[in-house]
Amino acid sequence: MPLKTLLVILDGLGDRCHTELGSRTPLEYAKTPVLDELAKRSETGILNTLEPGYCLNTDLAHMILFGYDETDYPGRCLIDLYGEGIPLKENQIGLRTSWASVTGDGPFVLKERFVPELSHFNALMLGELISGTFNEVHIEWHFSHDSHGFLILEGEGLSSQISDSDPFYNHQAVMAVEPYDKQLKSRYTADVVNLYLKYVHDRLKDHDFNKRRIHKGLLPANLLLTKWAGAVKEVDSFQVQNGMDGLLIAGSKLLQGLSRYIDLGFEMEKDFEKGLERALNSQQAFVCLHSKAPDEAAHTKKPMNKVNVIEQLDSHLKPLLDVDLDEWVVVITSDHSTPSSGELIHSGESVPILVYGKNTRPDSVEFFGERSCLKGSHRLKGKDLMPLILNVSDRANLYHLRHGNKHRLYKPLKVNPLK
Repeated sequence: MPLKTLLVILDGLGDRCHTELGSRTPLEYAKTPVLDELAKRSETGILNTLEPGYCLNTDLAHMILFGYDETDYPGRCLIDLYGEGIPLKENQIGLRTSWASVTGDGPFVLKERFVPELSHFNALMLGELISGTFNEVHIEWHFSHDSHGFLILEGEGLSSQISDSDPFYNHQAVMAVEPYDKQLKSRYTADVVNLYLKYVHDRLKDHDFNKRRIHKGLLPANLLLTKWAGAVKEVDSFQVQNGMDGLLIAGSKLLQGLSRYIDLGFEMEKDFEKGLERALNSQQAFVCLHSKAPDEAAHTKKPMNKVNVIEQLDSHLKPLLDVDLDEWVVVITSDHSTPSSGELIHSGESVPILVYGKNTRPDSVEFFGERSCLKGSHRLKGKDLMPLILNVSDRANLYHLRHGNKHRLYKPLKVNPLK
């Protein structure tokens, strides 16, 4: 019988060396007896989700690890829309937005990317002020949370291949939206968005709402920043793509949105210990358990915060030392590195990986860390993970066989019989 797979993704686990940790990474510095013991029993290695040096976002990284090509990625905004339960139509484009405060009438210089102290009611009021039709494109703003939301553009001849207006850092100029390819649709869409953003500023800069905010000593909400344009793109379901029914256990709407997009089962669980218990009691052939904690700790830019989180997660992983290897293959890795110092949000260093199961060939690695796992068996890219899992779980197909209308790496779930 094929084995079930538990994939544990410790988000942002990889890191850089820090002088306050004796020139070690947080993972190397942390006391991780469970991960180290699992490494001794496993075949190990390092993994670059895309390519060395590429700084990936969480949803794209997970999508690649789940067996999809980077070209299948529809853009962060579409994944966020799925997470919010807002579906896009075929002739619509979605953009992630935030209410910003700027100075100047063009160029616009950012004072604050996310306007603080903006109530739900006031955000909705602003959204109503700036919704309408522009150059035959209907544009509507939807609330998400705090100062964040979505723009939905609807009309003919639109393209999601446009750049961001949000420069991502304060005190920089708001960027002109540019076409991301040479198609006329992209140029047209970029022009529409640029005209619209100027309209938003003209509409709001002298509005009574902002005058009252300034009088109270608050920053005005006088521009909308846009980023991550996306459009509907059809992809195979997780089960069709990988030959396994699956479940993702995580605590974020972002990953819930990704699960909806690829039709992967999802359970919301913010408690990692409870999530592991649920995972080991699940009946799906593939279960992914995700923890955002290492990434969040790294974003504090205090390496010891990440050390403490890693040690806590290690203690929660203890049940894996007694997992039934006649039932499970266990894979532990990360989606990307998140540096605990410096200015980068995510970084492009490789992350360690271990694969524990009865069909693996344990190597000589004794510690689960970025540099110790360099001595292991594998040098992987994200696209290699699912084929590896299919192999060690006894689900892999002979490569040359042609079952159905598309090449698949797994034994067929079902066939179309000749009648």
